[in-house]
Amino acid sequence: MMCLKPIYLTNICREIDIQYYTIKMLYFSDKKSERSKDRLAKIRGLFDKLREIFKKSFSPFRNLCIDESLLLFKGRLFFKHYIPSKRNRFGIKSFVLCDCSTGYVLDVIVYTGSTSEMQAFSAKLGKAGNIVATLMQPYLGKGHQLFVTGIYNWYSSRIISTISCTRKTLKWYKKFFFHLLDISIWNAYCLYKFNTKKNISMSDYYLALITELLKQYSESRKYNSDTPSAYLMRFKERHFPALYSSDKTKRQNPMRRCIVCSMDNKRRSTRYYCKQCNVGLCVVPCFEMYHTEQ
Repeated sequence: MMCLKPIYLTNICREIDIQYYTIKMLYFSDKKSERSKDRLAKIRGLFDKLREIFKKSFSPFRNLCIDESLLLFKGRLFFKHYIPSKRNRFGIKSFVLCDCSTGYVLDVIVYTGSTSEMQAFSAKLGKAGNIVATLMQPYLGKGHQLFVTGIYNWYSSRIISTISCTRKTLKWYKKFFFHLLDISIWNAYCLYKFNTKKNISMSDYYLALITELLKQYSESRKYNSDTPSAYLMRFKERHFPALYSSDKTKRQNPMRRCIVCSMDNKRRSTRYYCKQCNVGLCVVPCFEMYHTEQ
């Protein structure tokens, strides 16, 4: 995201404001599933669906690798793990199976202690060994070679950290959802490079993906109209500041992003807006600037 130009960031801020609503409205399970003993019950349905899609979307080459990944999380969590060798020592530990040729993530198992999703192949293997055997189960007897760490460590949270969409939250399952979203984008990036044979960076692919999503799902607003009359409307007519209200939030005093501050690459919210133009504006001095300066 650091490669985006300020004007592009401004347009994104105008169209979508997910800093608050996305985190608050995310939910993945019902009350019945939460009563189960499954420690991943809050995100089980989505997690299993993505694992199934990962396996079906790509047939791996000969060399496979398994490595452990740690998602930073310092909140309260029963299966939070500690790995001294990692930079982020506390978090949610996962075992990741990848294809060495492309870096594609084939499967993920979250380590939850004795309740980890694994088959008991042998007591001699231990928990970690049985998890490895579970990940490799669909690929046994097919001529694959397995590597653990070393030079075939193609996937790591070093890879997606620069474009991570993870948001700060006290709910572990919400943070893990954004981590799964990052892995999904990473897999799409690997498949794109494999199918097109194009040498494109992850940041460029991420930017192109955001652009296409905004083109397809962005909402049309009055101030985004290309007609000269709509553009010049803010210099004519009668404009007065009004208190912003919305039925989409339970907040007593809802706020909007100031469009003038956004143009100056400043993140500032205000309780006031121009009802005629349908844009958020600080009363002083942004309201006057927006309706007088071109």
